[in-house]
Amino acid sequence: MISSITIQNFRCFKNLELKQLKRITLIVGANNSGKTSLLEALFLLLGASNPDISLRLNAWRGVQQFASNWEETWGWLFYVRQTAAIIDLSAHTETGFEQGLTIKLTPPREFEVSVRGQNELPLGSGKESSEASKPMKFGVELSDLVFEYHDSNGQKVTTRAMFTPDGSIRVEQGKIAGLRKTIFLHTHARNFKENAQQFSKLKASGRDKQVVEVLQNVERRLKGLDILVIGSEPVVHADVGMGTPVPLPMMGEGFNRIFAIVLAIANLSEGILLIDEIENGLHVSALEKLWNAVHEMAVKTDVQIVATTHSLECVRAAVAAAGAKNREEICVQRTQAINGSIEAVALMQDTLAYALENNLEIRK
Repeated sequence: MISSITIQNFRCFKNLELKQLKRITLIVGANNSGKTSLLEALFLLLGASNPDISLRLNAWRGVQQFASNWEETWGWLFYVRQTAAIIDLSAHTETGFEQGLTIKLTPPREFEVSVRGQNELPLGSGKESSEASKPMKFGVELSDLVFEYHDSNGQKVTTRAMFTPDGSIRVEQGKIAGLRKTIFLHTHARNFKENAQQFSKLKASGRDKQVVEVLQNVERRLKGLDILVIGSEPVVHADVGMGTPVPLPMMGEGFNRIFAIVLAIANLSEGILLIDEIENGLHVSALEKLWNAVHEMAVKTDVQIVATTHSLECVRAAVAAAGAKNREEICVQRTQAINGSIEAVALMQDTLAYALENNLEIRK
């Protein structure tokens, strides 16, 4: 499992170091303290073979398409948009393995693009103007986003994403051995088709019963899950004793959030799950059920979880679910601004227990 990470020149971080990451690490902090950016940095590092992830991060933040301009598309990855700097991400595991990723933009290069004159008339009209029919030329500055991966096994792989003169983006992926499978559940994750596909894989391997058993602790009426087609789309349905299967989209936001998290853990097996605002869509009364399910599945599948939360009740439920037996399996880290920069402070077990027992604020 990853035990520490370092982030330099990424988003709001000039230099951030997190130590003492555990099987379950909860990130708390005030708004705009870099919680989501921390998850994004980890996702880039763990997905270093695919620079297309940099574009996916924009979409998850609600920006589907920047202008066809490398500065607008990739400039926001860099600390205070200093695109001449180099982003440096690294992680260490408890066994001493180290992996790192540098992200940089190549110096802009100019492409000459030719277009027809705006006032040009159709050829053959007899009214052509030699002035209007001359091609117009202008320069376009392009820059590539380059990923350079390296690890303590001596592996080095370079991949890149690049704008082409026509404004499209081309991605060159690479093959990196040993990368742990990673899933990022962002706040707007609600892809029922993808959930059906993941659940289908579990059924094919006979591991779907594990998910059902965990979810039965969340929804006592649940007898089983199956995949049925609505229109042309596969959708997971729940048997809750109504005589007819209920599509999961009809089961409510809270149950679907827990299902997506448990499903992701079941499909990762020794991987890493990143969750932004884990409590999103859940009533406070469901948090204990959520964390009981998460702890149970994470231990069974040896999955490491890094999640953000705004909720003190969520932290309390996570610690309670771990219990005295597994209290060393959970860590709470707070991101906060100190002397103009964002730093992370690990809340040790005794400090955390005292704060929760006495209802002290730990999120800011």
